[in-house]
Amino acid sequence: MKVLLKSGDTERIIHYANISRHRDIYLLAANYLQTTDWQRSPKTVDKIILFYTKAKVPESIVSFYEAWATSSYEVDKNYEASLDHLRKAESVLRELIAQETAGSAVKSYEHRLGRVHAKIHNVNTFLSLRK
Repeated sequence: MKVLLKSGDTERIIHYANISRHRDIYLLAANYLQTTDWQRSPKTVDKIILFYTKAKVPESIVSFYEAWATSSYEVDKNYEASLDHLRKAESVLRELIAQETAGSAVKSYEHRLGRVHAKIHNVNTFLSLRK
């Protein structure tokens, strides 16, 4: 996989990750795909989310949605899409909180959820003011 990553052959990286069925390979592939022009390719976005899901790292899915939200409003000036991505991050965090029973993990997720809520509030406020 490391050789494929160095080659930059995205199709082969996706193919290898799909057939490998190994957590570390999924992570490497998803992280690599985030270095590509994933914002312009719905297929790549789906693969990133799929690989993080298969690797069982929902925290990375939240980070991805937050990065996507940031990209949506900074690059594309699409605040509605940014709000949608932040809500997806919120949804994943709520699922994590519901699944966790340990105190420190829940507190960490709740803290992160608070930051996502603040971002959602800021985008909502901006959209209200713009109207």
